Amino acid sequence: MSTDEADRIEQVLRGDAAAFESLVMKYQARLVAFLWNLLGSGDDARDAAQDAFVQAYVRLDQFDR
Repeated sequence: MSTDEADRIEQVLRGDAAAFESLVMKYQARLVAFLWNLLGSGDDARDAAQDAFVQAYVRLDQFDR
């Protein structure tokens, strides 16, 4: 994990939702592409990616840095 990513995670944990948005923007296309190949559907891939990001946000305080 880069220092920038670690800093953004700390910002999110302090309540800065915009910092999480920047992480989503960085990884969203790559995750959707991976899930699309796995699931075979663009709609399912986008839904699964959204669910993954929501779970990541909800459980970010459990992230082992």
